[in-house]
This record gives sequence, structure tokens and C-alpha cells, in this order.
Amino acid sequence: MPPKAVYPQADIAPRMHGQAEGVSEGRWRYALAPLGWALGITFLQHLLLAAAQGFEPRLRFETPFEGWPLHVFTGWDAEHYLQLAQNFDVYAWPPLYPLLLRALGTVLSLAQAASVVNLASHAAVAYLCRALVAGEPRLAGTSPALVTFLLLFWPGHDVFFAAYSESLFLALSLGAVVAWQRDRPWLGSLLCGLAVLTRNMGLFLGLGMLLAEAWGMATQRMWNVRRIMAVSAWVFAWVGWTAWLRFVVHTDPVEATRAWQAELLRHHVPVGDSPKGWVLEYLFLPGHKEWLFAWTAVAAGAWCWGQGMRREALYVAIFLGSHLVYLYRPFPFTRYVSVLFPVTLAVAAWLRRAPGLQPLAAGAALLFSLQHQARLFLMQMGEP
Repeated sequence: MPPKAVYPQADIAPRMHGQAEGVSEGRWRYALAPLGWALGITFLQHLLLAAAQGFEPRLRFETPFEGWPLHVFTGWDAEHYLQLAQNFDVYAWPPLYPLLLRALGTVLSLAQAASVVNLASHAAVAYLCRALVAGEPRLAGTSPALVTFLLLFWPGHDVFFAAYSESLFLALSLGAVVAWQRDRPWLGSLLCGLAVLTRNMGLFLGLGMLLAEAWGMATQRMWNVRRIMAVSAWVFAWVGWTAWLRFVVHTDPVEATRAWQAELLRHHVPVGDSPKGWVLEYLFLPGHKEWLFAWTAVAAGAWCWGQGMRREALYVAIFLGSHLVYLYRPFPFTRYVSVLFPVTLAVAAWLRRAPGLQPLAAGAALLFSLQHQARLFLMQMGEP
């Protein structure tokens, strides 16, 4: 088993400061800096959306708290979540996010509830990025601020500012990874189980963790049944949800999404072509920007594996491999930011020995994200 990770709070301040006042200052900085990053990014997104109102009034978003710098998208898939929060009757969608909105909706409007969940998730993501970097020796010297910035300004980051489950799912997934990293497998499984109940892709996270544990035990020839039980406890959430779908409401989630697949076939896949083959060609062969992101994900997964970060590598690999089984709508691939967070770890780690390039990378990410958002606001964004 890998040694238990050291909590960064225990040693970061003494290394930065030699006196008691310095230690206290370092701890305050450690506590407040990620929150400042999350609030700053949220405020910048608010400015972008406020400016967008003058360009494209058909985009549906709200300012749920009058006078507060918060916006929330309420169109696209967000419509389904808001409907589910009112009346949970579309059983193909995991229940945690819409039911959380419904619970908060007893004292807030649904748009306000979505904004609160998003803001809390962004703050959690900022703290967990720092914890993940600090607890992984192979990421020593990597800037957690750069990881956070690149992640929250990933080109498909507009899903983080919608009444949508993505930001909550990312926070739960990162929390599970950090818990497993800190050798707290039961907590990791609990958070992974909640992630499964937030997005179906939580299954990939749990399987990645199980395979990483099995790999470690096999290479060390030390099998620990109790630990295997701990890291696989998340399975109960998936089994319970699947059983409820099958035997209580008699719904097949794959069948329930068949209409989306039919639309894909009708509008994009040429008659006679293999749908899965078409999707794979779209993602991995030149001709559209998505192939750059797909190969970047492959490279980041390979880098994580080479660095011994098995969980992250297998998470990405299982997601990419699932395209061979399930017929995804491949555009835009960037919306899968919650699964592809290891990409930002790899990029920030590559730049740790070139600190002068880090502001350029952050600026490039911001500009590219602004271009992505502008096309969205001008209704130039969408499927090919």
C-alpha cells in the first residue's frame, strides 16, 4: 500500500515561515486563497454573462439574487434539471442534484438554489485542487492556483454556471480522490457513491479506484480484503440506484436516452456508417477542434500513469474506453471537464519548471474561454 499522505496544513506554514506570527499568517493564506480564487472566477463569469445579455437575449439565464454578482444558465439541459427539481419523473437522470435543488427550494427559488450549489462547489473545487496537489509528491512544485484556474476556465466551463450537475459532480469526484489519497477509503467511497448519484460517470471514477487498488496490491503481492471492501463500498449506491430504476419504476436508462441517439443518427451519421465508428472518427481524427481535446486527454492520462497517479489515469482511460460501448453525443467534448480534470494537473505540472510561462498559460486559457463563450453568446456555437 502507498504510504499515507501527509496533510499539507501540518507542514506548509512552518516551511514558509519561521515564527509563530508567520505560521498563523501562512495558515490564513492557505485557508483564504482558494476561496478568493473561486469568488474571483465566479465574479468574472458574472461579468461575461452580464455582457452577453446585450448580444443574445435568447440565451436563458437569470440573476437569481438581485444586486449580487451571480448568474445561472437555465436553458439547455438545465431545463431538465429544473423540471426534475419540481417533479422527479424523468428517471434516467441520477437523483442527487435535482433533489438537492428541491430541498434548497423550500427556502430559495430553484435558480437561487442552483447558484448556491455552484458557488459552494467552486469553492470546494479550489480547496480540493490545493489539497490534491499538496498531498501528491509527484506534483511537488505544481501551482494549485494554476490548476484551479485552468480547470474553472476549461473551454466547456459554461456548464459550471448552469443549473446543471457538473460543478457538484466535480467537487464530489475531487473530494473522493483526495480522501483516497489521504488513505481514507471509506470517506472516498462515500463521496464516490454521492458522485454516482449525481452523474452516471461516477461509475468510471469508482472503477478506476478499484483497478488502481488491485494493481497496487498485485504488484506488492499483498491482498487486503478489508481495504478492498472499503474502496468498493461506493458500489452499493450504484446497485441501489440501478435496482430502483429496474424494479420500482421499470426504466432502462440506456433506453431512456435513445431519443438523443436517434437525433445523432438522423442529423449527423451518414446512412450505412457505424454510429460508434463515426463518433470515434469525429473525436480522434482531424477535421474538428474536438480531436485536439480528445488526444490531449489521452496524453494526460498516459502522463498520469507514468507518474504513478493510477486513479487519475484509469478514470480518464475508462471514460475514453466507454466510447466503444455507449453511443455518446461527441460535441462538444469539452463539456466533460469533470472527467478530464487530470488534464489540468498534467499541464500545470509540465509548467512547474517554467514559472514564466504559467501566466501565459492562464492568459491563453482565459482568452480561449472568452472566445468559446462569445461564440456561444452569438449563437455560433453548437453541433457541426
